[in-house]
Amino acid sequence: VEPKIDGVILSLRYEAGRLVRALTRGNGVMGDDVTHNVRTMRGLPLRLRDEAPPAVLEVRGEGFMSRSAFQALNAQRLAANQPLFANARNTTAGTLKLLDSREAALRPMDAIFYARGEMLGWSPASQADLVAGLRQRGLRTCELTWLCESLEAVLAALTELQTRKGELPFEIDGA
Repeated sequence: VEPKIDGVILSLRYEAGRLVRALTRGNGVMGDDVTHNVRTMRGLPLRLRDEAPPAVLEVRGEGFMSRSAFQALNAQRLAANQPLFANARNTTAGTLKLLDSREAALRPMDAIFYARGEMLGWSPASQADLVAGLRQRGLRTCELTWLCESLEAVLAALTELQTRKGELPFEIDGA
């Protein structure tokens, strides 16, 4: 069980360890190519930390702005007499679609990865193995997770997540 970040779904494709494409889900049928703006995200590796990277590694996750980064961005806008953004999720979505990647680079986007797409050259045995492998390759994953082996453990994790959601640096909309 892990928090479901209230962000923008991202799918990144690495070939031979190098980021070649980043997409959002777009309209649900056709994704938007946001590679130029994803490349500006400071915590995101353009090359995987991997001596022998998989031929293809497609990872999925959420692009977002942390609560503090969003508040700081709005404080800058207020000081510059610019209109404030309404919420972090929509600001992230709009930032990813900007035509000018220099403007996107000024906005504090981040991403956490938790799922896979196409993979050639690596086959994780479980979700826990996938997350550990993504982290090992330099991709950010959620630190707050629960490995559950029963329905009771899942329910306990959900209860704990609910009590701790205010401590998280990002907004969530489920688990």
